[in-house]
Amino acid sequence: MARENGKQIARAGEYATAEDFKQIFTEDVNSLYLLSLLLTGDHDKAEKCFVQGIGESTKGNGVFKE
Repeated sequence: MARENGKQIARAGEYATAEDFKQIFTEDVNSLYLLSLLLTGDHDKAEKCFVQGIGESTKGNGVFKE
C-alpha cells in the first residue's frame, strides 16, 4: 500500500482485473457451477446465479487479487 497524506492507497496492480476474473471462471467453471447448484438447489437457478456472477465481476468493483 502506498501512502498519501497519511492515508493508505492501494496500487492498481493489487486489484483483480477482468482478465483475472476470466481466468478464474474459465479454470473453475465446474466448481463454481456446483457451488451455485448446492446453494440454490435448482439447476435453472444455479445457471442464472452463475451467469449473473460472471456479469457482476465485469462491473469493475474493486476486489483485491488475494
